[in-house]
Amino acid sequence: LVRPVHRNLAMLMVVFRIISTCGFGASQVLYFAALPTLLGAQTVAMLQPADMETLAYVLLRAAGFGGSLFSMFYGAANIVLGWLIYRSGYLPRVFGVAIIVMGIAFAVRTFLLVLAPAYASPLLLATAAVAFIPFILWLLVKGVNEEAWRRAIRAD
Repeated sequence: LVRPVHRNLAMLMVVFRIISTCGFGASQVLYFAALPTLLGAQTVAMLQPADMETLAYVLLRAAGFGGSLFSMFYGAANIVLGWLIYRSGYLPRVFGVAIIVMGIAFAVRTFLLVLAPAYASPLLLATAAVAFIPFILWLLVKGVNEEAWRRAIRAD
């Protein structure tokens, strides 16, 4: 949809989204490893049940942190997507601005999570609902300006 605006930036956005998805998927492996760790507490004779519970807790915490850490790439992808939407001419610019703000919020939350965890509010992630829900509804109801989109493809 946004490739006609700038082919290389559209590809960069895709790469950032792939990195984000792969990193989040890897962190989910840790999340799902917590339950087998607890279920295997009786079979591991070296560790006490309390140690296995601690290990499961550490796995859950690491999964949460890993998922949040890779939201930096998701934020960067949304900043690029927002800029492409803003420059497109066939989608409303307000959506581009909203998605840029959302991307910045995701990036800021990731920085805060690492540098000042007490200030890493999950409310920063609520910008996704404010930006994406109206954008999705716009695409479903109104769609893109097809004439402008076709002109952009011909110019590409």
